[in-house]
Amino acid sequence: MNINVELILLFVLLLSFAAGITVYFLVRRIKEKSKELENQLHIKLQQLEILNNTLMEEIKLRKETEKKLLEKAEELQQSNLDKDRMFSVISHDLKNPFQGLLGYSEMLYEEFDDLDDNVKLELAKGIRSVSKNIYNLLINLLEWSRLQTNRMDINIKEINLYDKVCEVFNLHSANAKKKNVELMNEIDENAVIKSDEYMLNSVLNNLVGNAIKYSDTGDKVIARCEFNQDNLELSIQDTGVGIPVDRLKTLFKPGSNRSTAGTQNETGTGLGLLICKEMIERLGGKITVESREGEGARFSIILPWNNEKV
Repeated sequence: MNINVELILLFVLLLSFAAGITVYFLVRRIKEKSKELENQLHIKLQQLEILNNTLMEEIKLRKETEKKLLEKAEELQQSNLDKDRMFSVISHDLKNPFQGLLGYSEMLYEEFDDLDDNVKLELAKGIRSVSKNIYNLLINLLEWSRLQTNRMDINIKEINLYDKVCEVFNLHSANAKKKNVELMNEIDENAVIKSDEYMLNSVLNNLVGNAIKYSDTGDKVIARCEFNQDNLELSIQDTGVGIPVDRLKTLFKPGSNRSTAGTQNETGTGLGLLICKEMIERLGGKITVESREGEGARFSIILPWNNEKV
């Protein structure tokens, strides 16, 4: 009886041991399988992450491409507007002065012997005035064309602003005296800027010419300049007739800016302020205007005063 019990116990122990060994190997196998699955999952996650990053990069590139395409489309649209403006100027602003010029010259040619000297003088004045207007228009068209095609080089040099404004005022002094408009240069004699002299000269000529054009007898045109840490503000202010509110909104927009007659019916091309805006932006600055009808206008050029290169 004891032998049978011992055998049974031994059998139970062996069975338990076998069961334990089996469980051990099963657990080990499960752990190995689990680790293998974890590794596979990790690899899959890495692959998904790489795929996701690739997709995100592609989406980013597509968005950047779409943005560039939209920018190009806007540039083309603006370019088309500018070209429309150019054709409008050529077809209207250039054609009309030539018609006037031909009219004056034909009358002078065909009726020369029958006209008295006063009429001949008036016709000659008309021819001179129209010719000057056509010349100014052609100069503006050439400058506009050079700006649009990026063929206007920028040459940075040191410029004394007081001397430059004096130079511009001297060019316009005859027109100012004719209208009894006082030109006042309130810029410090030592004020210096590093910029492109040709562009700055062209902008100042336009602004001073316009200020005189829209001034009445006894008005003033004042040049001032203020420096801060990075920029300077050069302003041309007049006490003339001012600018209507509706014109202020479209003053620098291509296609919507038509020149209006001055206080003595002076004519213009309508391109001057657009050219000023283009030039100042090419120099890294901006141009602003403040005006109230009947109280004059103030055009301000804001530029980096130490502009080594643009």
